[in-house]
Amino acid sequence: IGAMVLPYATSTRISVILILPVSIFAMAAGLRFWRVGSQSARLFTVAWFSILIGVSAGVLNRLGFLEHTFFIDYGIQLGTTAQTLLFSLALATRFNSERDARMHAQQDYVEEIRKRRDVEMQLIHSASHHEITGLPNRVLLERSVREYVENTEDEDAHLLLVLLHVRRFDDVNKTLGHRNADVLLRRIGERVNQVVSSAQT
Repeated sequence: IGAMVLPYATSTRISVILILPVSIFAMAAGLRFWRVGSQSARLFTVAWFSILIGVSAGVLNRLGFLEHTFFIDYGIQLGTTAQTLLFSLALATRFNSERDARMHAQQDYVEEIRKRRDVEMQLIHSASHHEITGLPNRVLLERSVREYVENTEDEDAHLLLVLLHVRRFDDVNKTLGHRNADVLLRRIGERVNQVVSSAQT
């Protein structure tokens, strides 16, 4: 903006004078975030350091403290070019980190949904199966029979319902304990499943 109002030489001097404190302030802010571990802050700090070195070399050359060399004469241009490249890398690093953060958030969300679904399935299974034998309980039996009767269109269809009663099971509980009684129920359930599976095949 100053170059459109002021002469080029004056505008350049003002820009050089202003860029020194701005660069120092930006470097200080970058160093603060660098300590936190931000990768883009490191590139940001180095970028401002490069322009600070370039401007400082140019100013010291104009004041006669440094001899004329290629790097001194074009220090501002080289510093600006390095700054632009480093800013581009810093932006790319930030975009990549934000993209990774979004991907991790989506993965966490999907994992949370999966865990919630597993818990719901476990609750449904617990509500419809015996906690010891793992066999369908009365709730699931009544629902299955009702659905079969309601959905059966064939009037000649038959339904066989077999009820098993374990005699003297209370004696097993009293003499061998609840743990052994649970093992017995589990074994009976496994045996019933085997018989039913073999009959279906």
